[in-house]
Amino acid sequence: MRVAVGLMLCAAITLAVSACGGGGGGGTKTIVDEVTTVPQPSTTYSLPSSATPTSCVAYATGHAAEIQFVSASFNVSTACTTWVADGAKQGSLWTTTQPSDASLPDDLQQVCELQSQSGDEYALVLDDGEQTIGQGACTGELSAGWTDWSPPQTSVSPDGSTPAVRFGSWSGQEPTEIGFSADGGNIVTGIIWTSWNASSALGIGTSDLQSCVPNCAAGGEIAQLTLIELSNPDSSGMFATVAEARGGWDHSLNYGAGAEGGWPQEASKSPY
Repeated sequence: MRVAVGLMLCAAITLAVSACGGGGGGGTKTIVDEVTTVPQPSTTYSLPSSATPTSCVAYATGHAAEIQFVSASFNVSTACTTWVADGAKQGSLWTTTQPSDASLPDDLQQVCELQSQSGDEYALVLDDGEQTIGQGACTGELSAGWTDWSPPQTSVSPDGSTPAVRFGSWSGQEPTEIGFSADGGNIVTGIIWTSWNASSALGIGTSDLQSCVPNCAAGGEIAQLTLIELSNPDSSGMFATVAEARGGWDHSLNYGAGAEGGWPQEASKSPY
């Protein structure tokens, strides 16, 4: 699988912001007038295949902005490093190292959510209330071929013969919320299932992750694009493996390990 990553220049008042990517999805979002783009020739990068969901985060150096990449099919660390490299070429500085100072506030706001052409990768852009850096990043991704991702307002019910999943006392298909921790520290909400079939299911939602800025005890929480993948259906017709990817971190859990092994014990389903 190959993803086209565009080299472009995003001029936004006092800062140039660059972007990389590929596109697919639907919906529209408003981009502020101050941000313009100058398309440049695109470069094609090859992203290695991955068996589990992966994610990465790039931070705007010295500014309250970040972009999160997540995918169930590719090692998106390549997308992050490419974003950083292209930004340096265009004069804007991004890094995959989380800032250790207070430059990243706890109340970052979502600017846009994008999908690649292949539909296998997603990107979430966050920044502070001014949104100059984030809007430039969104514009850059759009000019490079990514598109706004707007989840469907109604979910298509999967066929009754396909597997379900059991989290604690809840069982069924397409939960919209999954609690990965009993203390509420990892709850994925607003899950939209992009696929649900006999072998696997893929959902995209958001969860809050501690910013640890200036430290984990004093820091607040930042919304994270979160990918959920269910697989390995057992003889009872239940998915027995769940994988989660968010904030540059991913893990996989097995039903047989039970609550002690981290298997989610809470879930719910709400109408879209």
